[in-house]
Amino acid sequence: MTTQTSRTHPIALLADDDLTIRMLTRQVLEQAGLSVEEATNGQEAVAVFKRTAPDIVLLDVMMPILDGFETCHAIRHLPGGSHTPILIMTGLDDVESIEKAYDMGATDFISKPWQVLILSNRIRYMLRTARLMQALRESQSNLVRAQRLARLGSWTWTLATDHLAVSDETYRILGVSLGEFGNTWEGYLAFVHPEDQELVRQSMETARYGRRPYSLDYRLLRPDGTERIVAEHAEPVLDEQGLTSAVIGTIQDITDRRSAETRLFLSTHYDALTSLPNQHLFRDRLATLIESAQERRTTGALLLVSADQFRHISDVYGMSRGDEVLKTISDRLQQCLRKDDTIARGGSGDTGMTLARLVGDTFAVVLPQVSSERDAAKVARRLLASFHRPVGEADHQMALTASIGIALFPQDGGDVETTVQRAEAALHVAKSRGGDRFEYFVEEMDAASGDRRGLEQDLRRALERRELVLHYQPQVDVKRWSITAVEAFLRWHHPARGVIPPNQFVPVAEGAGLGVTLGEYVIKTACAQQKSWRTAGAPAIRVSVNLSDYHFRQQTLAEIINLAVQDIGPTPDFFEIELTEGAIMHDLAHSVKLLKRLKSLGIRIAVDDFGAGSSSLRELSRLPIDTIKIAPSFVHESAQQPAHGGMTAALIGLGHGLRCRVVAKNVETHEQLEFLRRLGCDDIQGHLYGAAETADRIAHMLTHRPQDPRSRSAA
Repeated sequence: MTTQTSRTHPIALLADDDLTIRMLTRQVLEQAGLSVEEATNGQEAVAVFKRTAPDIVLLDVMMPILDGFETCHAIRHLPGGSHTPILIMTGLDDVESIEKAYDMGATDFISKPWQVLILSNRIRYMLRTARLMQALRESQSNLVRAQRLARLGSWTWTLATDHLAVSDETYRILGVSLGEFGNTWEGYLAFVHPEDQELVRQSMETARYGRRPYSLDYRLLRPDGTERIVAEHAEPVLDEQGLTSAVIGTIQDITDRRSAETRLFLSTHYDALTSLPNQHLFRDRLATLIESAQERRTTGALLLVSADQFRHISDVYGMSRGDEVLKTISDRLQQCLRKDDTIARGGSGDTGMTLARLVGDTFAVVLPQVSSERDAAKVARRLLASFHRPVGEADHQMALTASIGIALFPQDGGDVETTVQRAEAALHVAKSRGGDRFEYFVEEMDAASGDRRGLEQDLRRALERRELVLHYQPQVDVKRWSITAVEAFLRWHHPARGVIPPNQFVPVAEGAGLGVTLGEYVIKTACAQQKSWRTAGAPAIRVSVNLSDYHFRQQTLAEIINLAVQDIGPTPDFFEIELTEGAIMHDLAHSVKLLKRLKSLGIRIAVDDFGAGSSSLRELSRLPIDTIKIAPSFVHESAQQPAHGGMTAALIGLGHGLRCRVVAKNVETHEQLEFLRRLGCDDIQGHLYGAAETADRIAHMLTHRPQDPRSRSAA
C-alpha cells in the first residue's frame, strides 16, 4: 500500500451511488490536484480505504449496504483512519443529521446541491488543516520520543487550582502510572528523598514568591524502593499584575550519568586494586596540606612506605600473588592508622587523607599535623611492625619487611614535588641500609638523591647510545694453561664520568625498573660475542654471565636465555650462568625449579662465591650444578695460613663430589696457583692470568696461547 508521505499527489476517496454526482465531484477534485478513487457504496468504500489510505474521504449519506454515517464510523476504526479528514455530503439539512455526522466522526459536512467553488475551497481547507495537524502530531511525537531518550519530563503547577500537570516521561521517572498520585505539589513532594525535601521546598518558594528561576539536583524515592537522581529546572509564569500564576519546569533522570561520573572520578583518583587514593589525588591533597601548614605555621609529615621483598614475590610467584600481597599490605596499613588515629588526626578533627598507593609497592602516609618528629616515628614503627606478620596461606607463607622515608612539611619541602623527592631520598637510604627501618630526610641526602636521579636519566640514554659494553675475564685450566671460559663483566663508559663500575649503576638500574632490560642486554651481547669469536676461527669457549639476585627472580629468565643461546651455534652448553649461594637459597623451591628448566635447555649452571653462604650438602645435591667457584677469601687465607688449607681442600673435594668443575677466583700470585694445583683445583680466574679485557683482546688471547708461569719460572 502506498503511504501518504511517499505519494506525489494526494488521494481522495469518493463514495456515492449516484454516477452523475461522482462525475461532477471527481472533476472538482482533479482540478484541485487530487487523484480520485471511487466507490459506489459504503462497504466498497471501506475496502478502498484499506487499500489506498487516502488523504481525504468524501461520503454521500444515502448509500446501499452501509450508509455514509456507518461508513464514516467504520473508517474511523481502521488503521490510519482516526486522523483522515472525512467530508459528509448530504441532501438532508436537518440539525439531527448534522449532529449524527459529527458523532460518527465526520470532520465537516456540505449540503447538496453544492457549489463548485465552495466544495473546492472546503477540500483545500480540510487538506491544509489535516497536514498541519499531522505535522503537529509528528512534532509532539518527536518531543515525547526525545524526552524519553533524554529521560526528560516536564510539569506545570497551576497555583490557583494546586494542580500539577506532568508529562508521560515524568510518570516514568517517578515509577508510577497516571492517577497513582494526586496531581498536587505536596503529592509530588512525597516522592522526594526525605533528606532533600527541604531543599526542594525552599527552591519552589524561590520561584513562587521570589519570582526567580532555580536549578538543582536531588533524589527521588520510587514506590518500589529504588532511588533516582534528577536535575530540575523551573521558572515562574507571571500574570498581568506581575504575580506568579504558575510554575513550569523539567526534571531529567541523571542517575546513569551521575554513576558514570562517579566511576570516572574513582578510576582517575583511586587505585583499582586497593581502593586507596592514587598518586593524583594524593598530590592534590598533599598540596592543600602543605599550604595549610604554611598558613598555620604547623608541621605535617609524609611517610613513603615500600616493601623490601615485593619484587621477589612478584617476579617469582607472579602478578596475581603480588596483587594479593599488595592488598594485604593496604589493609594492614589502614588498620595501623586507625589504631593511631590521634596522631593521624594531628590533634584536629579532620583526618584528611592519611593513606594512598603511589606506584608499585610504594604507599604514602600523610600526617596533616604532628607535634614533633616523635609522632611520625611512632607511626613509622607501627607501620614497620605490621609487615612482620607473614603473608599468604599457612602452607606457603612469606615474611616481609619494609623501608620508610620521612619528610616533614613545610620544613623539608614547601611544595609537593620537593617534599616527595626528599621523602624518596630518605626511603632510598633506608633500603640501602638493609631495610626494615625508617629514615628522616637530612640535607646530605639531597646531593645523593640528585646524583642518583641524574645517573638514572643518563643510564636510560646509555642503553640507546651503546655506552654499555662487556669486558671478559678468562678462566684458565691450571693443567693445560689454556682458556676454558670467560666471565662477562658489564662496564659503562660514561661520556663525562668515565668508566662506572656495575656496583654503582646496577642498583640504580634495578630501582628504576631497568634491571630486566640490563640483564637481557648482557645475556644477548655475551651470546652474540661468543658466536663472533667462533665465526672468526677462535677455539670454542664458554661465556659465563653473572646474574644478579633481581634478574634471577624474573619469571621469563629461562625464555630470555633460551632465545639468546639459539643464536650461539650447535649446543647451548657453551653458555653458563653464575649465581651466588644467597640468591639460590633465598627461595630454594623456586631455584630448583628454574635451574632444572635451564638445565633442560642445556645451559650450564655455576655457583659463585661458594663457601661464603650457608647452604648444606643436602640442599646443594638437589641443584643441577656444573661449576663451583670458590670464594676469594678461602684462596687468600689458605695460601697465607696453611692451617686454613683444609677448608679449601674440603670445598674442592665437595665440588668434585658433586661432579662439578671447581674454579678459584681472584688468583693473583704463583704461590696461590701452586697451592690450588696441589689440591686438585680445575681452573683459576684472576689477575695472575689477566684482568677483564675487551672482546678484541680476548680474541687475540684465544689464538695466541700464553706461556705457563712454571715454564717462565724455569726459564
